[in-house]
Amino acid sequence: MRTTSSWWVLSMAEVFKRRQLPVAQLFADAGLSIQSLAHPETRFPQDGVTRLWEAAALSSDCDYLGLEWGAAQISVSGSPVLGYSLITARGIVRGSERFSDIRA
Repeated sequence: MRTTSSWWVLSMAEVFKRRQLPVAQLFADAGLSIQSLAHPETRFPQDGVTRLWEAAALSSDCDYLGLEWGAAQISVSGSPVLGYSLITARGIVRGSERFSDIRA
């Protein structure tokens, strides 16, 4: 099962909160425990994180919620491997391709 780290999901929740979305309800709708965000070692099932994004998108009037999150959260210091991959890309399209190129 693929999982996502709690720091990643916490950063999503922070953007949702800034957008004044019902964060606790979004987590409940996605079947995720919002209390687990307090534990840095927590891993969330990727399917649940996908449901969380979908619920947030439906609750928001923002067409670029994911991009807003990415711009606010991804940095070389915060996520060194991903950040380095993005800043060394030959352009935004290639950087996005690297970001989305996840292999099993």
